[in-house]
Amino acid sequence: MLAAGEGNGSSSIRAEVQVTEPTGPDTLVFVQLNDTKVCCRLAPDVAPQVGETLTLQFDPAKVLLFDAKTGERLGAVASLPAQGHADNVTQFKGR
Repeated sequence: MLAAGEGNGSSSIRAEVQVTEPTGPDTLVFVQLNDTKVCCRLAPDVAPQVGETLTLQFDPAKVLLFDAKTGERLGAVASLPAQGHADNVTQFKGR
């Protein structure tokens, strides 16, 4: 699960909120990272506003990455090159 917070720099990203969607058990937050749209699943008590910039903390071991063209899950984060699949990434999900 992603969490909104200050982060420690090594496992956090800053992103602008585009859309929020409370679902009950989670809040889906769609953000813009450079030119990439990303869907983040946050705790239900997090209520960011559209236009707000969030610092999102995450556990890299629990991040799932998907190719935007094929929908296939990409390999483990640790094995990806630093700029490897950035153009194809559409979702960060954790659990």
